[in-house]
Amino acid sequence: MKELFLGLFLAVLKLGLAQQAKSVHIINRQTSERLVIYDYEKMKVYANNTVYKGHFQILNDSIIQIANAKIFVSDITILKYTNWKNRIKRFTGFTTIGFGTGIVLVGVADYILTKIVNIFNFNISYTRPIALMSSGSMTIVSGILILKSKKSFNAENYKMLIYS
Repeated sequence: MKELFLGLFLAVLKLGLAQQAKSVHIINRQTSERLVIYDYEKMKVYANNTVYKGHFQILNDSIIQIANAKIFVSDITILKYTNWKNRIKRFTGFTTIGFGTGIVLVGVADYILTKIVNIFNFNISYTRPIALMSSGSMTIVSGILILKSKKSFNAENYKMLIYS
């Protein structure tokens, strides 16, 4: 019985090791840094003056398919890839924009209240509401910058190889 389980385990292990995942390797031409993108992941590809967006599938050593469009790797000019780090960056950007918007709204409310109180000659400084509004605005700008920073790989600086 022990030999049967051991044989079954080795057979399953051999099947798992025999299958190799299809992948696109993006290699920086200057630093030789490598990024591996596996089959069926989401990407955006610019090729032949057209933008293709969606999950890609590797057909052979030189062709990928995105949304029923077959694209030669040699025709790709720019490739944008969304991985889990980009999703975290997107969440961080939107959270930062939301937090900054909240700070600006608190600053606006504080400014209005200070304006109303100063009508009755209390002479309260406008420094705090202005500081809140300006720091909230800077937080919104930094959130927008986080969202705008996308990693794209162009054919001039990166070499794209398919392993199937």
